[in-house]
Amino acid sequence: MSAAVLAGLLASSPAVAASGAPVSSAPQASATPSAPSPATNRTQDMSSFNGSQPVRPQIRLAVLGDSDSHAFHDAATLNYGTSEARGGEQQASTWQWTEILGQLRPMDIDQGPFGEVGSSGVGAWLRRHLLGSLVRQHKQDFRYNFAISGAGCEALTDSTRGQAPLLLAEMARDPKGWEAVPAVVVIRIGINSLGKKADLDTFARTGADAAALARVQAC
Repeated sequence: MSAAVLAGLLASSPAVAASGAPVSSAPQASATPSAPSPATNRTQDMSSFNGSQPVRPQIRLAVLGDSDSHAFHDAATLNYGTSEARGGEQQASTWQWTEILGQLRPMDIDQGPFGEVGSSGVGAWLRRHLLGSLVRQHKQDFRYNFAISGAGCEALTDSTRGQAPLLLAEMARDPKGWEAVPAVVVIRIGINSLGKKADLDTFARTGADAAALARVQAC
């Protein structure tokens, strides 16, 4: 999906069209999260994980979504390195799908360096809520992965933290890089808006009625 196509999808969204604020991003970290030595040794061999650029990327991959695509090895917001992390005692060898691609095809798939991105704290809150600025949420992940755990469909086009406008801003910072190789944008989202217990109970009782179809269409 090109930047032009993505921009076209956003053109119909008043919230995004009204947002011309700059993106704030924390400095990129080049080190992987602390982990037992087997996982650490593996990630140090992965170009996307250690902060270097893939040698011969075949595609550039960006991701928009929710916890299905948020890196499990996020020590900034998902407690990686503690007993609360995803995978528990097996967290060092528990990966989600973009991390697996980073392990298996680091030289072919450019997801950007793995490190801390975005902003948090009072400053980020003030920029969003008082200035209406577009500010990326803080996490530790691949640079081109904008997925956030708990995100609903509205997170794609929100005017102050929307994943799609944040991706467009990222593309604008490096247009030649995004044009140099084919780019793929994976959008995987909706479970937090349509798939919770109350939602499924309603769908089971009423089926694909007008109200249910309207909710799906809105997402």
